[in-house]
Amino acid sequence: MKLHPEDPRLTAYLLGELSPDEAAAIERAADSDSTVRAALDESYKVQRVLMRALAPDSRNLLPRQRENIRRAVRESPTAGEIVPFPVRKKSIVPLLMPLGIAAAVAFVSWIAFRKPADSITPVVGSSVTPAVPAEANPDKLPFAVAILPAPGPKIPGGATPATPIKSQLAVNAKALDQALQNASGEMLDHVAQQLADGPLPDLASLPDLVARDAVSTAVSHEMELPVLAGRGSLGWIYKSVKDQGVRPNARTVRLEEILNAFDLRPNGTAAIAKGVSLTAESLSCPWRPSATLLMIHFQGATNGPRQVQAALNVDPTAVATFRLLGFSTIRGLEVGPMPTHLPAKTGTTLLIEVEPRASATNLGEIRWKVEGADAAPLPILRKPDAEPSDDARFAALLASYSLWLTKDQPDSIDTELVSGLARECAASDLPLNRRELLVLIGKTMELEK
Repeated sequence: MKLHPEDPRLTAYLLGELSPDEAAAIERAADSDSTVRAALDESYKVQRVLMRALAPDSRNLLPRQRENIRRAVRESPTAGEIVPFPVRKKSIVPLLMPLGIAAAVAFVSWIAFRKPADSITPVVGSSVTPAVPAEANPDKLPFAVAILPAPGPKIPGGATPATPIKSQLAVNAKALDQALQNASGEMLDHVAQQLADGPLPDLASLPDLVARDAVSTAVSHEMELPVLAGRGSLGWIYKSVKDQGVRPNARTVRLEEILNAFDLRPNGTAAIAKGVSLTAESLSCPWRPSATLLMIHFQGATNGPRQVQAALNVDPTAVATFRLLGFSTIRGLEVGPMPTHLPAKTGTTLLIEVEPRASATNLGEIRWKVEGADAAPLPILRKPDAEPSDDARFAALLASYSLWLTKDQPDSIDTELVSGLARECAASDLPLNRRELLVLIGKTMELEK
């Protein structure tokens, strides 16, 4: 296919309006013609700018105005309370159904939730059974596999556990790794609904997780990035707070799953390769004023799955430390291989806390490959005076709420901070799932009184 940089089919491709054959032809043309690739990348950036600019009632505030709001919240006689929006009673299922990826754990729990409880293979002491091959019938996967978190990257500079667990838990983790290699977006969306309808897991069956620490660039300045994350945790939190009236147990709180229960897109630098888009946006970290939150989003191609590998490579002269939020490791288990299979039309959002050195603005880059071919690196730019997008602001709220629930950094993250961020995100035109999240935060705060 011979294309002109102004061909309208480029825009149609970005909007997902082409057939699979036409989309594949566009990708081939872009791979073989640098002018077409440049036009495609520029069109994507323009599309994102227009979507933000034309969004109704964007409520962009200057940093000074935002500080005035925070001060008013702190001094208010009702500080710490959330004003719930009136919403109709509705199942939380729609919360878990946006375009984000369904939980990897949900993939293997599909059958578990529709089979009688006594047909689910239990975790029994140290009994070890062979791992289930990836190509095996998912009906044979035990329910214990379903409640494991999707694997994250190996901890840079981290040591292998001295005495790794050799038990059913290790077998289940390996089975999950294999199951993720061919999971489709359609199947993941379907089983996410099944997971939302299922009961709150027995806490004793959930693995003991270890939160990630910040990594010093003196130890390592590179880290692999996950392209898949679960979203089962938010449903468990709803069940704890709304159904049982108790604060969620830390074992049920997985930051990356809560983040990916929503469709969130950064409004910053962007790149496209073989139909897969990568975007990033930086914003001030609400619980650590000296730090920057880096929001990263992978979006799958419209016409089929892709193999995607990515790594954050920070500049050690510009960054002191960095920390991937969420993706906690299972205590005693070696970190398994991360999935590289990104299903079609599936998105994954990540948050990384970065501690810059002095006033550095260029923090490094994301190096990535699609289908084994190198894509143009995406620069990581810090813009301290830029107003964050609504999605980035909401992502910061989700992270703060998750860290508060697990008592991570309790000296910095308290009810005042979380409730203040929730008030900043409040708006009459919020999507239903975001309004319900604000109500959930308010109900959680009430449990603390």
